[in-house]
Amino acid sequence: DIEALYDGKKHWARSAIVYLSTPGVIEGYPDGNFYPGNPVTRGEFATWLARIKNLPVPKLTEDVFFDVPKEHWRAPFIKAAVDAGYFQGYSKEIFGIDDPISRRGAAAVTVMVEGLGVIEKIKPFFADVPKEEKGAVPIYTAHEKGLVIGISEGIPVYDPSRALTRAEAATLISRFSSAQDKLRYL
Repeated sequence: DIEALYDGKKHWARSAIVYLSTPGVIEGYPDGNFYPGNPVTRGEFATWLARIKNLPVPKLTEDVFFDVPKEHWRAPFIKAAVDAGYFQGYSKEIFGIDDPISRRGAAAVTVMVEGLGVIEKIKPFFADVPKEEKGAVPIYTAHEKGLVIGISEGIPVYDPSRALTRAEAATLISRFSSAQDKLRYL
């Protein structure tokens, strides 16, 4: 589905999707499609982050969360991402494996994953992210480091509450330093 032409052009995130799916960092669905416009779930995002950061994936002897049983194929990756401090559950029992991650939440995770120091002075850029907003610091930190651009280049809107799409997640992860290292290696 990323090979189909949209207005005579390839999908805008095609290169990031192909680049990250080739070494198995991200995956599509069993039907052979990626569904780039679908929301990325917390379970998918945690899995992709564990893979791109080469986190040690544990052998599980007990459930990670009530909604992430040890038998679930994503469970070791989620455990690795939680142990690394990139994610936490909603509670000790619930991770929200199938819940979409918001663009606000993705920015916060990105700042942790990349080990970015938060910026001291926020220079508001996005019309919909006032500097007083709860997620403003990680959003503006990720923006200043070139990891997020908003909903479109040249449009100063971030849409922090909207779910991050699979295409946006692939593009974001492709900007990580570890992804750039893989690119140089390939």
